[in-house]
Order: sequence, then structure tokens, then C-alpha cells
Amino acid sequence: MKPLMVGAMIYYRFYSLDKQGHVVGVQECEAVDDIAALEAAQKLCGAHPMEIWEGTRRVAQLDIEGNAPEDGNAPEAAR
Repeated sequence: MKPLMVGAMIYYRFYSLDKQGHVVGVQECEAVDDIAALEAAQKLCGAHPMEIWEGTRRVAQLDIEGNAPEDGNAPEAAR
């Protein structure tokens, strides 16, 4: 699936999750690529883990400290 482009930017959603994995908040972001979206999401992590989505594609999952799990669930260039 082709990324949803907004001008020269890609549209992302950051979903904050509770301990059961339910969505407790959402923020929208435009970024030039997955790495820029990951960096923006890492600044927002705090009380809840977060998932980064671009359309129907999950880009990354972050813990409350903004780290991707060791299972390789981060954009390739961020590893």
C-alpha cells in the first residue's frame, strides 16, 4: 500500500495504549518518513506505550520510554 501523502509529507497517527493494549489517546503527525515519525513519537511517549501507524501499516510500537521492543519492531534505519 502506498503511503498517504499530504503535500510532501506522510500522514501518521500515534496511538497511546493502556496496559491491556486498548487505545486511550491518538495524535496525528505529518513527517517526511518513518524515521522522522518515530523521532516525533519518542518525544511524546510518557505514561503509555505507543503505536505509530501510517494508514493500515503499523510502523513501530514503543514502550513508555520511547524504545522499540527488541523484536525488531522499529523502522529499519532506526535499528
